[in-house]
Amino acid sequence: MNRTIVASECGHFYATIWIDFMSFKAVRLGGKRLQRCPVCRKRAWVSPADTSRLTAEELRQAQQTLDSPIP
Repeated sequence: MNRTIVASECGHFYATIWIDFMSFKAVRLGGKRLQRCPVCRKRAWVSPADTSRLTAEELRQAQQTLDSPIP
């Protein structure tokens, strides 16, 4: 399953399964979701990140930081 790089309101980037109009582990509000950040382990609003604005290092770290395999 493809993963999407997301940006959390706490400033972290990570990869998550993002399926439009579907989520079992998050509360959805428009284009954002409230879910647990795997970096700081707090609940935070997340939205798809503009990967063209990330550095190569930020993108590499985000791709290696995964949340749970449940959408």
